Amino acid sequence: MSWRRRCCVSSLGLVLLGSSASALAQASASGTASASVAASPAPPGSSDNTQLEVSSYCRYVEAVGESNSALLLSPTLFATFSNIPTSATGADDSLFGSSRARLQLGVGVSPTRMYRGLVTNEVARTECRRYASQVRTPVVPAGPFVTERSALVAKIRVLEEAITTGQTAREKLRAQLDTALATVEEYGALVLQLDGLNEERAHASARLALLPVEPTPNSSRALAERARAEDAAQEAQAKLRRSQALELDIRAGYYRIFGVEQKLPVFAMATLEFSPGWLWQSSAEERARQAHRGWVQAKAAAPAIAPELPGQLRDALAATQRRAQEVASTTTDLEARRVKAQSVPGEHAQHFATVLWLQLAKLRAEQAYLNEYAATLQRTISSLTAKP
Repeated sequence: MSWRRRCCVSSLGLVLLGSSASALAQASASGTASASVAASPAPPGSSDNTQLEVSSYCRYVEAVGESNSALLLSPTLFATFSNIPTSATGADDSLFGSSRARLQLGVGVSPTRMYRGLVTNEVARTECRRYASQVRTPVVPAGPFVTERSALVAKIRVLEEAITTGQTAREKLRAQLDTALATVEEYGALVLQLDGLNEERAHASARLALLPVEPTPNSSRALAERARAEDAAQEAQAKLRRSQALELDIRAGYYRIFGVEQKLPVFAMATLEFSPGWLWQSSAEERARQAHRGWVQAKAAAPAIAPELPGQLRDALAATQRRAQEVASTTTDLEARRVKAQSVPGEHAQHFATVLWLQLAKLRAEQAYLNEYAATLQRTISSLTAKP
């Protein structure tokens, strides 16, 4: 190749490299902007944290239940000391006679209180089960869950293919450099383009690794277990409330009236109290149970999709398709220049065509990304419009 032709090829290369670098910068900025549309909230905490949360809460409610039931299950000790008129004992018939001291010491047992103590522990256990089912069956956000996962995978695939081709060209040019058939500038230009592809792949791989995992819908089995746990907790609490309508106390002990002869200074007494309000509790408890089920179902349901979301997705799709067309136009233009440069005979022209092909690989990778991301948005929009 003559010196003049070589200078012309080098000048053409500088112009093409500058124009394609500008296009690549715009394409990268577009990729970042479209990626921001796909941002999604991070998933809930790890299973280890969930297990720790559940176990800690269960220990708490069960300990509180044991504390309350300890007083209900235990018998009561009592002591009373009073002064009563002697007329009440028959020792003096006068209206304002002398008084006698009275002492009572004994123990009381309440079967109904003991029953409530057992139910209190049951309430704590059912509350533990209810909370565990609630934590392990979180509310899954309503769709759509839009990410750039498939778009990044397509981009990385194109970059890896280009890197493989570039490494082969690098080894070939290195051998030519050792035999003085290539210049250091030519080798440096190719290495820089290959390094740019590696950098682009690293960035895309890092973004792919940081993408949130799409939430998995709760299984019907998990939802049924949560409903059963909620019903069991409500049933136990209703049982505890209804038990308060009946009170049975049994007391016995030492009974002494000082100054009066008693053959057997002991006593026993049973007290039974019943509240007729128990008869009206059944209907109220049934209404409470039905209302609670409706509340749980409403709380567990996925939140409704925002009405402005389809419009936002359409705007994002239009912007992505517009940018894909721009990248495609730039790629077509530079590819024509690469073919023209490749038709020029000589090693230097062929080397320039190879460097330009590596630089075009970034545009092809961005084109693959934009096309796949647009397809993802289109599928999401179609799924939204297909719902009744």
